[in-house]
Amino acid sequence: MPINEKVILVVPEIFCLIRNHDETIEFLKKVNFAVSCAEIKQIEFDYSKCAFIGLDASSIMDFIVIAAKSSRKKTNRIVLSGNLPKSIDAQKMLIVSGLIKTLNIYNANNIVPPNFERLDPFIDEEPNLTTNKIINYYNKCLKKNKYELSERGINELNNLIGENVDNLCLLCGEGGTWLVAGHFDQDTKANRGRGTLVLASFGKTFYESLSGKDSSLSVRNRIKSLIETRIKNGDSESEKEAIWTLLALQYRVSRLNNEENPDRGTGTIKMIDAFMQLGRTTKANDPIMAINTGKAQILFDGRYQLSKKVKNTVGTIPVIAFNDKNSLEEPADRQYVKLLKKSFPGAIITIEFYVDPTYIERSMKNIEKEKSSEQGYSGN
Repeated sequence: MPINEKVILVVPEIFCLIRNHDETIEFLKKVNFAVSCAEIKQIEFDYSKCAFIGLDASSIMDFIVIAAKSSRKKTNRIVLSGNLPKSIDAQKMLIVSGLIKTLNIYNANNIVPPNFERLDPFIDEEPNLTTNKIINYYNKCLKKNKYELSERGINELNNLIGENVDNLCLLCGEGGTWLVAGHFDQDTKANRGRGTLVLASFGKTFYESLSGKDSSLSVRNRIKSLIETRIKNGDSESEKEAIWTLLALQYRVSRLNNEENPDRGTGTIKMIDAFMQLGRTTKANDPIMAINTGKAQILFDGRYQLSKKVKNTVGTIPVIAFNDKNSLEEPADRQYVKLLKKSFPGAIITIEFYVDPTYIERSMKNIEKEKSSEQGYSGN
């Protein structure tokens, strides 16, 4: 990037880690360089070509910009400015959950959208407090549709979210940081809402954490054995990071899983299942969940389902392998388990879900029968 006193950063048309990972990562690197460079005094963020903003990318950029602006107060100030995106949806995301005040966009206050719910970004907070905030946020999303979590539902969600928040803290390591953010937009005409929840950490990737020397030896050996089988069945050596990441999501796969902690490694897979089951709509809109970590992206959109597989005489465990056989020994669909060009320095979980009262009502009986982890939902 040329170093001038003023630079203009053109936000990508699709500014989202799920839908446009490599270009978004490249843009975020430019942002980080610009706000950190002492010679640059003014930065204009040009959103005029931007049609879609993902909360994942927006939250990370906000974190980078606000942190840099704060650190430059004592030395050399930086002046920020910007304009509005070209699409209404992108405008709403930026206005509600973006850098509107920081970028001094003068006409933004005239377009404040109604019926939204925001989980204000917070960083490095105490894990239990973070978990409670996420549960409260999701409950508010439900209440906009005349539903709320029962006591049992709160306990179930506490277990699901709690382990994932703990994992964020562990992935960061010493000197790392993590953040959580949420955005919900209620569509009163369609009588349903659409929300996004983002959990991000800056530190180790899933691959680095699970393959490291401090990881459980038995878990590492299991994964290495599976990878050898996968390579024999068609995967290439270059895809190891993506395979490790997929296997890291499986039931009871965790660097902390051992005889003393046999239940570690269940939170992520349970959270995926819960949001995928209850986040749908009667119009066949499926929720989307993605995990970006290092050069790997795992995408969940309903095409491949979590299902139970027999494991010797132990019983059944949930598995999602992203292939038609749902076998972890076979190569995964590369549209869903991707090896990317650009690396994300840590891990980010993005969940885009719907709250459709009609769908929830129809699903309640089936969920109760299947003893799903989300059976604690109840209507007002």
